[in-house]
Amino acid sequence: MRSLGIELAGSRLTYVLVVKHESGLSLIAKNRIDLGATRDRGALGAFQQTLQTIFQDLKPDVILIKNKPEKGPMMAGAAAIKMEGLVLANAPCKCIFVSGAKLNQCTAEDATLAKYYLPAFQCAVIAQNQK
Repeated sequence: MRSLGIELAGSRLTYVLVVKHESGLSLIAKNRIDLGATRDRGALGAFQQTLQTIFQDLKPDVILIKNKPEKGPMMAGAAAIKMEGLVLANAPCKCIFVSGAKLNQCTAEDATLAKYYLPAFQCAVIAQNQK
């Protein structure tokens, strides 16, 4: 199974693709993409095109997204909400939201990853453990 973990922070989307095979899990791809402007049709279109290319290239079976609250002190900003909407609208597979509390329970790590990839990596690992 190919699971794509996503974290949205500010105007940046971080993703990690993990594949499960007989001997364990393999990290296949990782990257960060930025939404240039939240009120520019061209920037939103370019972000959508980039997402579509990522989905076509990586062919995920499931996408897990770190949940950002819509209300309250830790609520998502405008850019995160727009990026989340574009992910949902263009996703080629099921999307599941995972809470920060559940993510904190995940102890998965990869020494080759920079720290900012960890939440997306943990989302991808959680997806693998749900099957």
